[in-house]
Amino acid sequence: MHKLDLYRYRAFGTKEERKWVREIVLDNNLYFSSPSRFNDPFDCRTHLTTGEGPEEDKKANDALREVVNAIGVCCFSARNDDIVSWAHYGGGHSGVCLLFTLQVEEKVDLNATKRTTIRMPKTNGISNISYAIEMPNTKISVNPKENNEVANNVLFTKAISWESEKEWRWIKNAHGHLRVDPRLLTRIYVGCNMKDEDIELIDGWVRERDHGVELFRAVKKEKEYGLDFERIS
Repeated sequence: MHKLDLYRYRAFGTKEERKWVREIVLDNNLYFSSPSRFNDPFDCRTHLTTGEGPEEDKKANDALREVVNAIGVCCFSARNDDIVSWAHYGGGHSGVCLLFTLQVEEKVDLNATKRTTIRMPKTNGISNISYAIEMPNTKISVNPKENNEVANNVLFTKAISWESEKEWRWIKNAHGHLRVDPRLLTRIYVGCNMKDEDIELIDGWVRERDHGVELFRAVKKEKEYGLDFERIS
């Protein structure tokens, strides 16, 4: 077996944001969001054609959009040191980055552009994102397997502008919470701007867990635009 490390950034500034992080750390609950709530209006879009004219194309695209929006997606990154992700998703570097360590049968190259899918219990698995300049332009088929590939192209393709995130997506059939194996969460990184009292709160949660989690703090590098990490507990 091989390890696959994936990271989930979360903000920690509001009462609700702290509640979401607590649910992950103490209840082992991950939330799978509808793509309709994504912050990128280009995400999960495609140009689907039927070969039967614009009106039928519109119907097909609307139907596909409805199907895609019903799916639950939990987003991860292959990086814990992306300063843009810390700014966007980690509460301006005052939030957290949670490390989930998966056991996989084959070693995964996190820099590969080829799509890799990892099977996971109770879900449709985890796959990496492909980045492109143009949206997937696909013709609908009478072959169900080909149409499954259409859905995968929609869910796992993003604009090349997001490439630095090295995103992976965990997919299930409906949005909502999923309780995961508590052993998956192995580390928590707190942002370089996190308040001391917030670090103490998270450290207390870590000590309540039955399964150990290491706690690290992000530290700004002195001469580079980047981060180092120091062990707290």
